[in-house]
Amino acid sequence: MVEEAQKLLAQQVVAAGPTAEADLETYAFLEALNHPRGSVSFRIALPNLKLIKDDGSVENEYDVVSVALKGDKEVEVWVWGVTTAVDLGPKRTTDLGKIQKLKDLLGGRWEDDVRVATCYVHLEGNDICLELD
Repeated sequence: MVEEAQKLLAQQVVAAGPTAEADLETYAFLEALNHPRGSVSFRIALPNLKLIKDDGSVENEYDVVSVALKGDKEVEVWVWGVTTAVDLGPKRTTDLGKIQKLKDLLGGRWEDDVRVATCYVHLEGNDICLELD
């Protein structure tokens, strides 16, 4: 069922309709439900996760963030960036910079306990490309 939904979303993204960006974010959210693969005892996937500063303003927004508990103590955080931008370079650089900032925050606090994976979903011609860490 998830695969069918992703197939429909992919068709809409490739058609470059007015909701293509949101459709690709939904596609990535559904993909986040499949990663990491293997034995996972708990998983939560959060679309459009916003980190809020002390003053209440938004520090950063992430397209999708998923947290998985594997086994007893193995924790993985998967941070997903998504774009339909034709000029991929600048958007990817900005998105990966935001993801690196979150990786640094998590690594500074739980470096030995949490693995942070970087994932990027983008449109390349008529294909949806997944770059998984």
